Amino acid sequence: MNERKYSIISSIVRLVFVGVIVLSFSGFTKTVFAEDVTTCQQQISELRLHNGHYVEVEPNVELFYIDKGEGTPIIFVPGWSFSADSFLYQIEHFSKTYRVIAIDPRSQGYSTKTAEGNNYPVHGRDLANLINKLQLNNIVLAGWSFGNLDTWEYVKQNGLKKIQAVIMIDNKPRSITDGKLGSLDKQVNNNLDSQEHYRQFMKAFAENKLLTRKIASSEELNLLIGESLQMPYDAARDLYVSGKFGNCEEIVKEISKKKPSLLILSADRVEPTRTWFKTNAAKTDVDVLGKHMMFWEFPNQFNKFLEEFFQKNGIN
Repeated sequence: MNERKYSIISSIVRLVFVGVIVLSFSGFTKTVFAEDVTTCQQQISELRLHNGHYVEVEPNVELFYIDKGEGTPIIFVPGWSFSADSFLYQIEHFSKTYRVIAIDPRSQGYSTKTAEGNNYPVHGRDLANLINKLQLNNIVLAGWSFGNLDTWEYVKQNGLKKIQAVIMIDNKPRSITDGKLGSLDKQVNNNLDSQEHYRQFMKAFAENKLLTRKIASSEELNLLIGESLQMPYDAARDLYVSGKFGNCEEIVKEISKKKPSLLILSADRVEPTRTWFKTNAAKTDVDVLGKHMMFWEFPNQFNKFLEEFFQKNGIN
């Protein structure tokens, strides 16, 4: 296994950056996070420093991942442009009884930034290479948002032999229909044509979609999307378009028939996804909570959903 520990120098740089954010963040309340911001950032930095690794998934392309705990492996895959940091509260909680692996997909977070391969079929291949190099079996796959496409593409390409269960967080199996192609073209041309427009797009996305309450300050905004803004806009654009054209309905039907599966939807995105699952993937359990980043804002309730799912299906 071609693997190396996370760079100490890079960690120090990130710690300095984080410190600048945290020092000016005195007005933050604890209603969103399970712990205060300073502690949160310290935990993220410690995880990356002590539990961070790299694995080569193809020549000159490495994925960064956090690996903590022992037992049944749970792989968390973040959504479009986000990083493993998003799953801080799941890593800390479930690593007490499971082996938790949270990845930075290609061109996201600390993984290699590439000009090619920024699409979800390649992400599925990258995930397969990581799984093979880490020699994982009986895996629980957990994808958030477009991160579900990483996991669904993995299943499409490799089947379910190594998979024990699948968790799907706030995404539908098919993102766009022919009637919406014009709006997608406008969105990409206006919002993902430069680094500045990409920053503005992410800011609006965070303010309107991630939390149930208003983001308190620019410091909090940076805390939520700072890692996303490290992604080159052209890589983000290519991946976004790939996600919008993704159609994994048949794969999700297969998963629902053959493996225990759980869908967690945000309260403002319930329909038409819940109805589609009820009609086409009825064996999948469905829970509803918060908004798009509910696992970060309401970690205790989110983790309880997963614990109940694990207990129901004998995953230990």
